[in-house]
Amino acid sequence: MDFVFCGFFIFILIIGFIHTFSILEKWIFKSKIPANIIIIIPISGHMEEIEMLAREYKAKYKHNEKVNLLFLDMGMDKETRNICELFCSDHTDIMLCDYYQFHSLFKKNIVAK
Repeated sequence: MDFVFCGFFIFILIIGFIHTFSILEKWIFKSKIPANIIIIIPISGHMEEIEMLAREYKAKYKHNEKVNLLFLDMGMDKETRNICELFCSDHTDIMLCDYYQFHSLFKKNIVAK
């Protein structure tokens, strides 16, 4: 019986060391200035779970205010576009644009530099 408790204690101790090392590693290699992140979600056709996907990304990056979400319209249907527009009107860090707007934005900001 003591062998089981000793084994369990050693297992918990190893997990604790691994977790502590992970936290320490994130702290050491953390950038002083958080990077601007743009997450692009290309959407075509009908996508029922677009709001859940956007909420998932917002929850994942809730501590970084420099994360922006971009819905890229690659031929989405009317219902999905309405959902995206409603979600974008509620959140300032989420944008909706079509392919041509994205192409000109990309060309102007990225390619020219």
